[in-house]
Amino acid sequence: MKKITLASLFSLCAFTASAEWSGGIGYANLSDDISGQDLSFGALVGEVKYNFHDTEKVSLFAGLRYGIGIQDESVKYYGTSIDIELDRFVAIDLRAQFDLNEEVYAFVMPTYGNAKFTASSAGQSFSDDDWEFGGGLGIGYVLNNQATIEASYQKYDSTDVLGVNYSFKF
Repeated sequence: MKKITLASLFSLCAFTASAEWSGGIGYANLSDDISGQDLSFGALVGEVKYNFHDTEKVSLFAGLRYGIGIQDESVKYYGTSIDIELDRFVAIDLRAQFDLNEEVYAFVMPTYGNAKFTASSAGQSFSDDDWEFGGGLGIGYVLNNQATIEASYQKYDSTDVLGVNYSFKF
């Protein structure tokens, strides 16, 4: 029984060591034009992704991102001031990443995202969230074997998302 337990622990360690997990932290700007008014929200975003297919030039990732609003908006609507807050931003994506050389890579990603907003005015508030399919592309630069920086653009219906991110392997 001890040999089976020991062998199981070694195989679990080998699986964990070969796992291609990475995490990251970054900033995203969500912008939209609603009723002729430009709205822009900032979010602090954390991500985790898993590299499930890796070849010499192409890698495939599945990822999850979660962000919290750090920059809100205030708009005038028929003379009334309305404060709008980004409560959270969540996205699930698949990424195809293409190595352009040893330091630079590009990626494309279909994504499914959700943003929750709260609008407040005159002591009243209303929250709403919406899931939407979108897509994006980006470019990254390899700092070393463990860290990268990235810039990306995504589009969800009429919402544009520009982001910068610092990623690290663990």
